[in-house]
Amino acid sequence: MIRGRASATLEIDRIGLAPALLAELKHVSSLHNLEFYEKERGRRWTGNTPRFIRCYQETVDRILLPRGLREHAESIVTKAGSTLEGAHLGLDKKRVGIFAARRKASGVVDIAWPRDSPGGRISRRPPRRTA
Repeated sequence: MIRGRASATLEIDRIGLAPALLAELKHVSSLHNLEFYEKERGRRWTGNTPRFIRCYQETVDRILLPRGLREHAESIVTKAGSTLEGAHLGLDKKRVGIFAARRKASGVVDIAWPRDSPGGRISRRPPRRTA
């Protein structure tokens, strides 16, 4: 059992965590820096440009991941043969609905939220261009 806590970030205890599991969690929360590869392709100096963008933070006893990676972290820990447990990790809070936006032929942008959200429908006409 691996202890954790979900708040603005997903905090997972590092103490007793296998190095391979810690490396996998870090890998999931890192992004390739496209600026680095553009500089490398152009044969420019890349000394001050990191190859990866770290989206995690580390303290002495915890690793702090973005909260959007909760499902990925749970699947990684489950694959390793353990469980991720702690405060607010098992609760399914109401998620913020993803909205859909469509541009109509008349130029009106129609935004629709899921029916259970308080957003409703919004229509906005873009500003007119003057010559």
